[in-house]
Amino acid sequence: MKPMNRRLDDGELKSILMAERQAALGSQGSSDLSEQRAKALEYYMGKMNDMPADEGESSAVSSDVQDVIEGALPIIADVLTSGSGMCEFDPASPNDEAAARQETDYVSHVIYKDNDGFLITLTAIKDILLQKNGFTKWWMEDEESRNRETYKGLTEDAYAALAAD
Repeated sequence: MKPMNRRLDDGELKSILMAERQAALGSQGSSDLSEQRAKALEYYMGKMNDMPADEGESSAVSSDVQDVIEGALPIIADVLTSGSGMCEFDPASPNDEAAARQETDYVSHVIYKDNDGFLITLTAIKDILLQKNGFTKWWMEDEESRNRETYKGLTEDAYAALAAD
């Protein structure tokens, strides 16, 4: 795709993105990819339907694809998740090192503790190896929580402290 010097309108951008999405997902326009994915899944499951056997003979079964994927999975996951984790913030200046460490720690906590980041990573890697692409989606929701509390018998000072809070 060559770079454009003009701004795309919403319709043009939507058309380009839809075409890219269809190509990535293995739509009818890329049926070769769909066939490759189906065959890879069959091979992963040990079925080799493209190697028919004569009547009365056993058909070919091989777990080579599954063995390779399952063997590569921990190696790739270790590379992606070891060290400081999925992400690392670089300090913008020498005075920013503590903030960068804190940002790295916080995002790592959100990925691995608040979410099941390791399992999500393993699933995406397996999808990539087996289906030639893998997707993850993450979002954050801002929620306001309101709690109603009732207090009785407060002194004026205690009430003032609660009202200020």
